[in-house]
Amino acid sequence: METIILIALFFSAFLTLLSGVWLFVLNVFLFKFYVSRALNENIDIVKISRPAKKEETEEKTQQRMREEVAVMEHFLSSLSDIPSRFNFIKRFLYGNPQITF
Repeated sequence: METIILIALFFSAFLTLLSGVWLFVLNVFLFKFYVSRALNENIDIVKISRPAKKEETEEKTQQRMREEVAVMEHFLSSLSDIPSRFNFIKRFLYGNPQITF
């Protein structure tokens, strides 16, 4: 009876040690992966400028806002096309592209 308990104890200790080593190694590789991915990112700055006019009518203000919304809609729709440009192997190895605002 004691041998069965001793075998179970050593087996559970071995599994605990093995899973701890596995998690440590996985954590180290994932950290390196995330750091390398962050360093390889491209940073693009998009600025939308609007002239400051002191005297605008309500209609011109609404029209300017509609134009800005249309520009942003076009920009966001072009961003939604980015993941479809990557093939399966690149998505599998590197993950989906990340866009941060």
